Amino acid sequence: MSSTSNSYALLNEWSPEYIVASCAGKDSEYGFPHKEAVLRCLDVTNNVYATFKSGDILFTINGEEYTINCKDEEKLGVTDAF
Repeated sequence: MSSTSNSYALLNEWSPEYIVASCAGKDSEYGFPHKEAVLRCLDVTNNVYATFKSGDILFTINGEEYTINCKDEEKLGVTDAF
Protein backbone atom coordinates (compact mmCIF):
# COMPACT_ATOMS: atom_id res chain seq x y z
CA MET A 1 0.00 0.00 0.00
CA SER A 2 1.80 3.08 -1.21
CA SER A 3 1.30 6.48 0.38
CA THR A 4 -0.86 7.54 -2.58
CA SER A 5 -2.86 4.30 -3.00
CA ASN A 6 -5.91 5.73 -1.27
CA SER A 7 -7.37 9.00 -0.05
CA TYR A 8 -9.96 10.06 2.50
CA ALA A 9 -12.23 11.14 -0.38
CA LEU A 10 -12.06 7.68 -1.97
CA LEU A 11 -12.45 5.76 1.30
CA ASN A 12 -15.34 7.93 2.47
CA GLU A 13 -17.10 7.54 -0.90
CA TRP A 14 -16.82 3.74 -0.80
CA SER A 15 -17.23 3.30 2.99
CA PRO A 16 -15.64 -0.16 2.91
CA GLU A 17 -16.37 -2.65 5.66
CA TYR A 18 -13.17 -4.56 4.81
CA ILE A 19 -9.91 -3.50 3.20
CA VAL A 20 -7.36 -6.01 1.89
CA ALA A 21 -3.87 -5.13 0.70
CA SER A 22 -1.43 -7.42 -1.04
CA CYS A 23 2.03 -6.38 0.05
CA ALA A 24 5.31 -7.88 1.26
CA GLY A 25 5.69 -5.82 4.46
CA LYS A 26 8.47 -3.63 5.78
CA ASP A 27 11.20 -5.73 4.20
CA SER A 28 9.87 -5.05 0.71
CA GLU A 29 11.88 -2.96 -1.73
CA TYR A 30 9.41 -0.08 -1.38
CA GLY A 31 8.67 -0.38 2.35
CA PHE A 32 4.95 -1.10 1.88
CA PRO A 33 2.60 -0.58 3.55
CA HIS A 34 3.22 3.13 4.02
CA LYS A 35 2.08 4.65 7.27
CA GLU A 36 -0.16 7.30 5.71
CA ALA A 37 -2.16 4.76 3.71
CA VAL A 38 -2.61 2.36 6.64
CA LEU A 39 -3.72 5.13 8.99
CA ARG A 40 -6.32 6.37 6.47
CA CYS A 41 -7.70 2.85 6.15
CA LEU A 42 -7.85 2.40 9.93
CA ASP A 43 -9.77 5.67 10.22
CA VAL A 44 -12.50 4.13 8.04
CA THR A 45 -12.63 0.51 9.32
CA ASN A 46 -10.90 -1.75 11.83
CA ASN A 47 -11.13 -4.62 9.32
CA VAL A 48 -7.88 -4.04 7.45
CA TYR A 49 -5.97 -7.13 6.30
CA ALA A 50 -2.64 -7.48 4.47
CA THR A 51 -1.09 -10.59 2.99
CA PHE A 52 2.25 -10.04 4.74
CA LYS A 53 0.48 -10.41 8.07
CA SER A 54 -2.53 -12.66 7.34
CA GLY A 55 -1.18 -14.86 4.53
CA ASP A 56 -3.67 -15.86 1.84
CA ILE A 57 -6.99 -14.08 2.32
CA LEU A 58 -10.09 -15.73 0.90
CA PHE A 59 -13.52 -14.12 0.68
CA THR A 60 -16.33 -16.60 0.01
CA ILE A 61 -19.61 -15.08 -1.18
CA ASN A 62 -22.84 -17.01 -1.72
CA GLY A 63 -24.99 -14.11 -2.91
CA GLU A 64 -26.30 -13.16 0.52
CA GLU A 65 -23.55 -13.82 3.03
CA TYR A 66 -19.79 -13.86 2.99
CA THR A 67 -17.01 -15.31 5.07
CA ILE A 68 -13.37 -14.38 5.34
CA ASN A 69 -10.71 -17.00 5.85
CA CYS A 70 -7.01 -16.43 6.24
CA LYS A 71 -4.08 -18.33 7.72
CA ASP A 72 -3.51 -15.85 10.52
CA GLU A 73 -6.58 -13.78 11.24
CA GLU A 74 -4.53 -10.83 12.38
CA LYS A 75 -5.67 -7.46 11.15
CA LEU A 76 -3.42 -4.52 10.49
CA GLY A 77 -3.00 -2.04 13.29
CA VAL A 78 -1.24 1.27 13.82
CA THR A 79 2.01 -0.53 14.68
CA ASP A 80 2.03 -2.12 11.19
CA ALA A 81 2.38 1.25 9.50
CA PHE A 82 6.00 1.82 8.45
